[in-house]
Amino acid sequence: MKQENLFDVFTPEELSAKEFEAFYVDLYNDIPIIKQKNNTIITGARGCGKSMLIRSFLPEYLMRGGTAFADLRYWAISLSVFRTSLSVTDVQALTNRHAPHLISESIMILHILETIFDSLSKINGVRFVKEEYESFFTDIYLDLLDDSGYINSSDINPNFDSAYSFFRSLKKHIGKLRSKFIIYLSKLVLNIDFKVDDYSFDLPLFNYLRFMMPLFDELKPLIGFPQEKPVYLFIDDADNLTLEQTQVLNMWISYRTQPKICIKVVTLIDSYKTYRTPWDRFIESPHDYLSVNISDLYTSGVGSFQGKATYKKKAIDILRKRLKYGGIMSSPEAFLPTDPEQDRKIKNEQNRIRKDYPNKGRGYRISDDVRRYALPDYVLSLGFNSKNRNTFIYAGLDSIIHLSSGIIRNYLRALASMYSKVLAFEEDVVSIPPKIQNETMRELADSVLYKEMLRTDYFSNELQPLKDPETDIGMLQNLICAMGQAFFAILVTPERAERMVFSIALSNVPDADISRILRYGVKLGLMHESRIGNKMGTGKTFLYVLNRVIAPIFNLVPYGFQGYLYITNDAIREAFRTGKSLKGLGETDETDVYQLSLYDFWED
Repeated sequence: MKQENLFDVFTPEELSAKEFEAFYVDLYNDIPIIKQKNNTIITGARGCGKSMLIRSFLPEYLMRGGTAFADLRYWAISLSVFRTSLSVTDVQALTNRHAPHLISESIMILHILETIFDSLSKINGVRFVKEEYESFFTDIYLDLLDDSGYINSSDINPNFDSAYSFFRSLKKHIGKLRSKFIIYLSKLVLNIDFKVDDYSFDLPLFNYLRFMMPLFDELKPLIGFPQEKPVYLFIDDADNLTLEQTQVLNMWISYRTQPKICIKVVTLIDSYKTYRTPWDRFIESPHDYLSVNISDLYTSGVGSFQGKATYKKKAIDILRKRLKYGGIMSSPEAFLPTDPEQDRKIKNEQNRIRKDYPNKGRGYRISDDVRRYALPDYVLSLGFNSKNRNTFIYAGLDSIIHLSSGIIRNYLRALASMYSKVLAFEEDVVSIPPKIQNETMRELADSVLYKEMLRTDYFSNELQPLKDPETDIGMLQNLICAMGQAFFAILVTPERAERMVFSIALSNVPDADISRILRYGVKLGLMHESRIGNKMGTGKTFLYVLNRVIAPIFNLVPYGFQGYLYITNDAIREAFRTGKSLKGLGETDETDVYQLSLYDFWED
């Protein structure tokens, strides 16, 4: 291990092949779109496992069982924008200067070339015939460079001793060429009184169709990869590209070069800067690309993936693999035990409901009432208007998984923090005490809401409504406050049929301002967006589910929510302004609606 903590969140690049295999659990095998021979734009919340997903496509992972490179179904290459100079501010110096899209395209292609050559130097089993490599360099590579305006071919020193040596030498050459572009951009930034004659552009220009496509056509037979099989080019962290770079990437998508080259763009929700090309053409789905939000698989609560029940099983698999790697023999359930005293009290509430069912039952079955009311009644018993309700303990495997709200990074961060705390006073950690679990989940809730998602001077240590907020972030804070207050008030209202509520449904079509604030909440990961049938049965309406990771702030129970709160546009605007509980502003749906928990499921 690179670090002592078994549960540290690693970026894929930090993991060795052995560690990656030991830790990796395929979260998204239920989304076949990603593997299709198409251009694809893959969106997801921060921390949902996008980068780990990409690494599972790379040859080093797919060949671990002895599969030959030539036998792979596709050749995947991954470029992380965040980890390259593609995301540097200097690139913005091109705006309105020197045909920015042409230079941006060249820089992007150089980064991809460097990645390709680095990848090929690390793949075992790449075909190598010295004479053919020499011919490729002279007749193909140099010709393509010459066609792009490169005139210094004598400064390239290829090494033909092996495939590894050859591709390392090409990578080194491309790296030097890329540095010249970066130096040029730096001069533009530093020269405040810019004059065209001072920094005229004299570097080669690389083109996707005239350089990248023919290069791949000639590379595949050279390295022994079948021509009929596709190349998957993953562009990770694409939200970090500049506007011009994003337009260039869209131009490549518009060429529809799949299945030869399938561009897989990976980006945060609502963060891709534009879907237009340099000539203002709008790329469209499904004509130019397929689109998938991988967060929907586990965070929507309702929708096309409802009933899969995969996240809980895979979260347990992740914990089991980490425990095994660290030599801890505890089962996942034993490693994260529940609080026995709280379990006893909840059990008492369940028994009371069963006993009272013949006279006071409200559901069709005893089990319905137990499921709906035992936990809310327990929370109510802790004290509605006192601080005693803070004694609700967030502990146990199910609780921690639910609170992670389908975001695997939340899950691992919580486990890492718990493990570190116990490791401070115990040499051998075999379980996490419920008290530490509860403390950690409350700290994580505070961190997600205050320190990370809403970084602004508006926020103090306690969530308080703002008076007449003037910013989007302030209005969003008030809405979160209003939602949390409303959901807790419903939870402790004995008269209500459905008391475990965690989402709002829109009674009206939202106006532009409301849509912007709600989508901002989705982008920040504070809520998840889905669709449900409207109250009139005439179509769909938007549903916004509060991220369960912040449940401890409002003392909400993070399990199996069965209802939702219908709310009008006027009520949402009032919540934006005042932060008052939505329960007093909107109308509630009292029908017997069963909204699945993230992790409940139907058996086939």
